[in-house]
Formats: sequence, C-alpha cells, structure tokens
Amino acid sequence: MFEDIRHRQAKFYDFHSLEARDLISRFLIKEPELRLSDPEEIMNHKFYAGVNWEAMMARSAPTPYKPVVKHATDVSHFD
Repeated sequence: MFEDIRHRQAKFYDFHSLEARDLISRFLIKEPELRLSDPEEIMNHKFYAGVNWEAMMARSAPTPYKPVVKHATDVSHFD
C-alpha cells in the first residue's frame, strides 16, 4: 500500500464529477508544499459550491446523506 501511495495515480470513474476529481487530485499531490491544505481554499473549491459553511460549523445544517444503519455494529457501508 505504501508503494501505491508513493507511485500510483488515483483512478477515477465516469461517475466522479470534474470538481471531485480536481479536489481529490489536489489532496493527493505527492509534494506536501504543493498539496491542497489551506482551509479557506478547500472551502472555496468548486466541489463545495452551495455549502453553507456557517451552518456546518454551527452543526445546524442537515446532513446530505444519512445511511440506514441496521444495528450498532453494522458495517455494510464500508468496503
């Protein structure tokens, strides 16, 4: 896995939006000084267009997805 992280490129599929691809790619840049890490820049990225960050920080924004959990140890949403 370590070698994959160091040498392989991320694989994207057709269902990934261009904004998602750009954001993930910028998070995965190998050189730390070039990697996307500034909170303001992340929050202003096109992928997060329409997010009400004030409501998010106040924990008053509704979750966009709430998985159905069958029981306390349900891990069906994980690979």
